[in-house]
Amino acid sequence: MSAGSPENNVKLPWRKAMPSFLLTAAIAVTVIWRSEAESIADERQVAERMAVTHGAAIRRNIERALSATYPLAALVRQANGTPANVEQLAGELLPFYAGASALALAPDGIVRIIVPEAENAPVIGTDLLHGPTRDKEAIRARDTATLTLTPPVQLVQGGVAAIGRLPVHLGSGPDRKFWGLISVLIRFPDVLQSADLDHLKAEGYAYHLWRNDPDGDFRVHHTIATSGDPLIDPVSVAVPIPNGTWMLSVSPVDGWGDPLNLVMKSALGLSICILAAGLHHSIESLRRERAEVERRIELRTRELARSEQRFRDIAHISADWIWEVDAEGRYTFASASVRSLLDYSPEELLGKTPFELMPPDEAARVSAALAETVAARAPFRDLENIVLHKNGTPMVTLTSGTPILDDEGKLLGYRGVDRDITARRKLEEQIRQLAFLDTLTQLPNRRLFTDRLNQALALTGRSACYGALLFMDLDRFKPLNDEHGHAVGDLLLLEVAERLKRCVREADTVARFGGDEFVVLIGALATDRAVSLAHAAAIAQDMLESLSQPYHLRKRNDVGNDITIEHHCSASIGVTLFRGHETTVEALLQRADTAMYRAKAAGRNTVRFAESDEAV
Repeated sequence: MSAGSPENNVKLPWRKAMPSFLLTAAIAVTVIWRSEAESIADERQVAERMAVTHGAAIRRNIERALSATYPLAALVRQANGTPANVEQLAGELLPFYAGASALALAPDGIVRIIVPEAENAPVIGTDLLHGPTRDKEAIRARDTATLTLTPPVQLVQGGVAAIGRLPVHLGSGPDRKFWGLISVLIRFPDVLQSADLDHLKAEGYAYHLWRNDPDGDFRVHHTIATSGDPLIDPVSVAVPIPNGTWMLSVSPVDGWGDPLNLVMKSALGLSICILAAGLHHSIESLRRERAEVERRIELRTRELARSEQRFRDIAHISADWIWEVDAEGRYTFASASVRSLLDYSPEELLGKTPFELMPPDEAARVSAALAETVAARAPFRDLENIVLHKNGTPMVTLTSGTPILDDEGKLLGYRGVDRDITARRKLEEQIRQLAFLDTLTQLPNRRLFTDRLNQALALTGRSACYGALLFMDLDRFKPLNDEHGHAVGDLLLLEVAERLKRCVREADTVARFGGDEFVVLIGALATDRAVSLAHAAAIAQDMLESLSQPYHLRKRNDVGNDITIEHHCSASIGVTLFRGHETTVEALLQRADTAMYRAKAAGRNTVRFAESDEAV
């Protein structure tokens, strides 16, 4: 929906917001009535638990969006600072990272590439480290060599967003060189929607998400999100973010234990309901606008695809290797470029058939695929096949050909071109790996794990056996990073991954969700719930014992000598059972995550089941 069509906004039916209005009204009345009977201590405990839950959701959303920078950083380091097809990779990665609306590469601190470019073009050329456009958070990221998140700011291209800056260095040790920054744009308030901060307001709480000035002036607070209501002696919880900490402060709108007239409370509840209905109306407007933008993007994508196909058709005439074969399929001509592709001279190929350059199985497949085409004397295009380099290395090529006919229509042979696409296939395989595996541990990432969890839900539904989901967070991980650096932290994460895999069966799944969070899927326990609970508890206890064993991590000190760091670490584990599609994947993960935070609150290095499981 365009900005120039306000009539469409007016026509959005307010009745669509009525269910939200009625539901919010019912919740508000219930909360207001129950709050009268609660003590101040109970209210503060409830507020703190809610702040912890929403703070954890905010942290996950931010870390999930920020993790989009890691694949690009890996690609930059792999390519020694000059990655190829980085715009395509960034475009393909972006949809997999919820909350991330744009990715940018800034070699030497100057923004050179940003995806998507159309809506962010004004940013290209911005110098983040020097001159009038210098960004102190970018400088801070470079100087600390740490992923750093800015507070939400007004963007040059419009809108409000926080920007994650990941410094990238090439090489290691004394030869380590600063390459530049990889940035991810996190739109506000979009990234906070799934954290559902407005649920706090619906529950009768005011909230303020803020942080101190990064330069150390504690008198200066930067507001990130607020309900707009004043805070009265609030409960505050820390929300760790890369290279900093945000704070989420929460208090009841009417103060702690201060009873108000029931009529006034009802009026306040009505106001909240109206705000919720208005928010619903606004979200519906934004949804329709987004659908229109996506439609336009799809049309543009199709147009670009057609243009690319036309380009490929034209490019065939200048492919790497031009050839001709006779009616029996034997080479009668090969261009000189075959030497650079396969290391054969043109003379060496004369009299051979293309199938003699292929592995036996590939030759049979290609021969069968071409049989009908050759019989019909028809052209063929972009036949992908494997040929062997002179040294035996397999190469992937695209082959196109057209028949050579005499004046009477008799087939004399074929003329065509081969193009080497080996590097492209390898890059596509790398991209597939990035899409499904964690780049550090090579464990399944969130996307692959979600798919396996869906399969497990279906399987347990058929077998009637329970499965278990374990959500864990390492204790004392941040001090190791702060004292010894992220390289040592990465070594710890690798060792944790190996220990977890040794604690489960080969058919089970260990995944990393980012940071120091790991998730384990145990399938097919037992049909009896109590037995399954005991089995899951035993597995979780084995993991606790394994993870609590000392870690011996090797690093190189400042003088170039290898030293061993002994580190002791534990974990907090939340466990929940599942069977069939009794719940959704998202709800199941949330249940295990909540149990994990209960384990942390219980003193860490412990296991807690979801409340619904403990009640059994």
